[in-house]
Amino acid sequence: MTTYQENIAGFEKIDSTKAKELLKGDSEAVLYIGKEVCPFCKTFVQKLKEVADETATHVYHVNSVESDDMTGITSLRNEYNIPTVPGFIYKNGDTVNVKCDSSMDNEEIKAFINK
Repeated sequence: MTTYQENIAGFEKIDSTKAKELLKGDSEAVLYIGKEVCPFCKTFVQKLKEVADETATHVYHVNSVESDDMTGITSLRNEYNIPTVPGFIYKNGDTVNVKCDSSMDNEEIKAFINK
């Protein structure tokens, strides 16, 4: 079985400041917010990695328990209404869609990110 670290290895790790910049910018962005100790995150990242590989989608990753960034992470989660992890965000133009549902299957993930 693939580990959490292996599944997120291809994702670009960013902090909350960079995440906010992406979400306020004009470009398309796919963000995953989660942590290794969360069983739901482990399940979700395996599917997200498969979809990202299949669709050549760049995924940004924010570690939700990064001790040096907790204030920023809390602010980000509050601003974009991300009560639980995994937090999954798709941003395109002025639209920011947030989903916190680890049960999404690969096809639902693709549809969410318009792939």
